[in-house]
Amino acid sequence: LFRSLIGACPVQHCPAMAEKQLRWGGVGQEQTDAAGTARAEYILAALKGRREGPGHQYNVGRGVQIGGAGSREAADEFAKRREAEEAEYLKRKEAKRLEAARRREEQLEEAKRKAAEDDAEAIRRAADPEYAARRMAEEEEAARQRLIEEKLALEKELYGADAAAEEQFTSHAQQRSQQQAAAMASLELLEREKAKREERQRLEAQQQQAEEKALKAYEQAKVAAAKKEQEKKKTQDVQSRGTLKISLKKTSII
Repeated sequence: LFRSLIGACPVQHCPAMAEKQLRWGGVGQEQTDAAGTARAEYILAALKGRREGPGHQYNVGRGVQIGGAGSREAADEFAKRREAEEAEYLKRKEAKRLEAARRREEQLEEAKRKAAEDDAEAIRRAADPEYAARRMAEEEEAARQRLIEEKLALEKELYGADAAAEEQFTSHAQQRSQQQAAAMASLELLEREKAKREERQRLEAQQQQAEEKALKAYEQAKVAAAKKEQEKKKTQDVQSRGTLKISLKKTSII
């Protein structure tokens, strides 16, 4: 304790404690204890307000708390609950043990009964050869019938697997055919749309050509009419000039 306290606060950082030095030569146990206690008090006084003890702080369940309002009732309830749980566990464990013992007894009884029947059957067969032969034939027939049933079950299982595989293959084939039909229908629809679009473009091109041709003819007719009008004006001018010359000549003669 002294070493930890001294390491926590060295003397050079505590001028008040520098004066309190312990001289170890020629002292007794009481003086040593008193000096150590005084040094510890100085150290604690110097550390006051700087450090706190860590302590142990934690919370426990209310069922196991001691003290406080209702602690006795909570503790009693917790104890009763634990006792009830232990009693239920022991009850289930005992029930499982009894069930296992009962099953063992039943198995032993069944084994004893089977052994007794086998012994009686062996004695009867030894005493009656005809019965033994008949029983052997019945056992062989039963074994053969069992083999037949197992074979049929195996064939049925294999056939069922084959049928399932065939059905799956048929289903996949149908799906593929449906997908191919849908793809062909889509292609046909695209082809029809393409043909309609090309026909519409062709008609629009023809209509545009016809409009351009009509416009060109109109322009040509307009130019021809303008030329004709100009020629007509020229002809009128020439006729008027000829009449004027004739009139002037007549006047000069008179």
